[in-house]
This record gives sequence, structure tokens and C-alpha cells, in this order.
Amino acid sequence: MAKYKYGIKEFWLRDIDPTDGSGLAAGEIDIKSEVYRDTFDMTEEDGTSTEHYTEMENTPFLSFEEPGKETLSFELVNTTPERLALILGGAVVTTGGKKIWSKPDNQGENEKHVTIVTQDDTEIVIPRAKMVGKKNFTFRRNAPWTLPVTLTPLQPEFESLSPMTISEPE
Repeated sequence: MAKYKYGIKEFWLRDIDPTDGSGLAAGEIDIKSEVYRDTFDMTEEDGTSTEHYTEMENTPFLSFEEPGKETLSFELVNTTPERLALILGGAVVTTGGKKIWSKPDNQGENEKHVTIVTQDDTEIVIPRAKMVGKKNFTFRRNAPWTLPVTLTPLQPEFESLSPMTISEPE
């Protein structure tokens, strides 16, 4: 068990198996080598507190805490038509010796099973994550195009699954 967690050893996006919510091996994509340096973060927004008071008291008689929204954000440097379709939706066709990505009318729902393994073999699993991307295409001689992506954990459709698990080897 490592005290410090850092880096990415594996970063898998998989389709969600409709029978049990696990990740399907068919079509899995390891995007670790496509993540632009120093852009990968997992954050949790500040939560909210709701407190209830009686008229003459300064101390609440009830207090409720709700956690903040969790997100994973990163930028991909692979901007091939296939990656545009994976992240933004749409279709890729090959015609006239070119691969052509066609932007969809709407992004629609794009949910994936996510597995991240850090350098010390800590594993983060998100069985159902909403994936939203956008284009960040800078036309500079010294800056690549990137695809900023945000993953938001969602409640899995199977009661036996947690929205996120973090495990480490013993």
C-alpha cells in the first residue's frame, strides 16, 4: 500500500454492459497516452449545508449536509475523426481517401464505464460516467489541438454498484 498516489498507469473508457453495469471489454479504449500533460484532475465542489432554526435560537435544531458534485477533467491531444466521434458524438465515414467526422445535431447522452489505475496500482472505478467534451482548436505553430473532457459520476443503474470506488493493493 502506497502512502502517496500519483500519475496514470491506465485510463480505460468502456461501454457499459446493460446486463450488470460492468465495463465491456469489446471496444475498450486506453486513453492514457492521449491525456495532455498536467490537465487531468478529479475535483469535488463545495457541498451545501441546510440548517433549520427556531425563531428564538441561534443554534440549529436540524442540519443537513450534501456533498458537492464530483468531476474528472482532462484534455486529449488525439483529435482524429474517431476521437471526435467518441467524445463529441457524430459519425465517421471514409470517402475519397479521407476520414470525415460529421458533427451531430445534438451531443446527446454519452455515458462510459471508467477505470483509472495510478502508478502505485490504486484503482478508481466509475461504473457510469457522463462524458461531455468540447473542441479547443488553437491554430498556433507551437500548440496542439485539444479536446477538453469532463466526466461526471452518475448513479449506476444497478443497486449493487457504487457511483465510485477507490481501491489499493494490500
